[in-house]
Amino acid sequence: MTGGYPAPVLPEMDYERYWEVRAARPLPPRVCAITELLCPNSSVLDIGCGDGELYSYATRKVDSLDWFGLDVSTIALEKARKKGMRCMQVDITRPGFEVPDQYDYIVITEVLEHILNPEQVLRKVASHFRLALILTIPNIAYYKHRWRMLTGRFPIQWQWHPSEHVRYWSFTDFGATLETLGFARYCMLTTNGFPFENASEPGWHRAWPNMLAEGAVFYIPAPASGAAGVEA
Repeated sequence: MTGGYPAPVLPEMDYERYWEVRAARPLPPRVCAITELLCPNSSVLDIGCGDGELYSYATRKVDSLDWFGLDVSTIALEKARKKGMRCMQVDITRPGFEVPDQYDYIVITEVLEHILNPEQVLRKVASHFRLALILTIPNIAYYKHRWRMLTGRFPIQWQWHPSEHVRYWSFTDFGATLETLGFARYCMLTTNGFPFENASEPGWHRAWPNMLAEGAVFYIPAPASGAAGVEA
């Protein structure tokens, strides 16, 4: 790290190289949180499925999930297939991308911040889920990022290369984005933050999410699936 800013691990953001070098890691809290939202005997489309981390955990915990994954990385999909996941290589940023079918759940976890036009992807999935759309994003308004801004530095949300993230939201801004796109109802569940940085146990991040939560799951019910509360 030079002057408080880390050196890139990769010379450029290459997702094939990323999946080559990424080592095993502890299970992210968001994986457990998403799994708890899934009903048995349901179908799931996992957009940006990576190496099948969520699939591997969720299908052990929830009975009879019919899972299908999409990802841009050949290496990630090879790893996912070794775990037993059905998947297909797709670049969701291409204009011709279309959701291939109807699903009970569509899951897009830690993907939207990596693409230039996530609004376009969200519009395309809007009519393809029967129960819920489940999204996760990091929070640019997290207190650590605010502190860096106050001290004249830009927030660091990347791990491998500064170009990883091309879109940034606070939870408040992301909620407004969802409403603009027609997703008027949603529930937000924070998954980690102060004072439990890497755990999903109750912490202050549940009381003041926009400042003290580092990540969150947004659960967007389908119009006919029943009422849902909104946490701003």
